[in-house]
Amino acid sequence: GSRQATDKPMTSTSEQYVEYSPVTELPGQLASRTQLDMMRARYAWAASYCHDKAVVEAACGPGVALPNLARISDRLEAGDVDPLNLEYARAVTDGIPNVRVRRFDALSMPLDRGSQDVAILFEALYYLEDVPRFLRESKRILKAGGVLLLSMPNPDWPGFHPSPLSTRYWKASELPSELTRQGFRSTMYWGFPETASALRRLAVAAGMVPRTMAARAMVKTVFSGYTAPIPAQLNLLDADAPAFETSPAETSRYRLLYVEAIRQ
Repeated sequence: GSRQATDKPMTSTSEQYVEYSPVTELPGQLASRTQLDMMRARYAWAASYCHDKAVVEAACGPGVALPNLARISDRLEAGDVDPLNLEYARAVTDGIPNVRVRRFDALSMPLDRGSQDVAILFEALYYLEDVPRFLRESKRILKAGGVLLLSMPNPDWPGFHPSPLSTRYWKASELPSELTRQGFRSTMYWGFPETASALRRLAVAAGMVPRTMAARAMVKTVFSGYTAPIPAQLNLLDADAPAFETSPAETSRYRLLYVEAIRQ
């Protein structure tokens, strides 16, 4: 998510438009096994909330999980601000009757008050210019008892590297109080424990991590023992049940944070 809530065409030269597709995991890019596992895990987790529900995914990117979510949801709304991301999302959902893909900003969603059971924002909170505003907007569109699902990198992990377009990475120690302030009851989870390699820590410290997802994919072909292209449609049927922790002893061991926030 970020700037506009209209369907008017925008170009990358407009001050109103930030191009997010270069930092998005797009179909065809090479990904490591862990990267693909993380993608499947977060959407398998989301799917467990979506059966027969009204669901919205803001900042949906290329929509790799939209067909799977549509099969179990009552209706599904999806939006992004980047036109290239939306091209992928529209192509993968073409012909699916209960999905609507539109251009919209996560800070201003074209949805009625109290119309949604589930709101999803994965790997995008750190791009938003105003997270409290997003939380208020999520509360507006959710029914009482509805759930907001978030996933994001853990900035306390030693191998963490920020995206060049990010605004702020919220820590696990910070986000729950803000969610409470905005009218949510939240549960924090940690996932994917991993010790950052000495090489990765060195690359992060030296500022040598590539800025775009495409460039990172090229690096993976050199340093990873396994790479495969990101599919246009994720297969969640063989996704392992996410082994998330609720209160790990060493939170900095975990690469990712997940949040379940219930609207009060």
